[in-house]
Amino acid sequence: MSAIRCSNNRRAAGFTLLEVLVVLLIVGLVAASLFEALSRLNDVRGRIGPYLGISEREGLMNSWFRTAVNDIVPDQQYGKHLFKGGASSFSGLSMAPLAGDPGAASPFLWELVYDGSHDRTILRYTGYDQKPIEVRSWHGSKAAFGYLGPDQSWNETWPPGLKKTKQLPLAIRLYAKEQGDVVVAAIRGEKEPPPDPLALFTGQNNAGQ
Repeated sequence: MSAIRCSNNRRAAGFTLLEVLVVLLIVGLVAASLFEALSRLNDVRGRIGPYLGISEREGLMNSWFRTAVNDIVPDQQYGKHLFKGGASSFSGLSMAPLAGDPGAASPFLWELVYDGSHDRTILRYTGYDQKPIEVRSWHGSKAAFGYLGPDQSWNETWPPGLKKTKQLPLAIRLYAKEQGDVVVAAIRGEKEPPPDPLALFTGQNNAGQ
């Protein structure tokens, strides 16, 4: 009697061949579905990967431009790095140079250079080391900088003609018309340098007004 019970217990604790086959069939179907989904995901990733890479690179380069502009600082009243800007270039001092150590005022030059042989406009940065860095480029020639004044209007040059303004604009805009690409960066610090005590005593500040 006890032998029969042990035999029944062993049979109840194990799996029948049919149950094993059913489990294997279910596992096979799930695995096939997963492999098919993974294959489709890899195919989609392969198709859009290059575009995502370009988008990420452009985002990083735009971030470099914004950071460098955010930390532009004014030069002393008679300094050789007074900020000046036009449609195709602007220069001055920045606390966040692309080349060199951040935290110290460093001279820079941002340029839009048209390459006619490839019909593209290149955004180029030159720092204190005088080694140009190609930051990014756009198709066509219609790209320009703009400068936001205190009256909230955009100007093609800075200083804007005969208007009396501070050394630095409120913001700088980079606009690639043919691509519809716009990057705007505000200058966060003071727009004029603090007064030079020596210049105050010698009257040089009044001479420049």
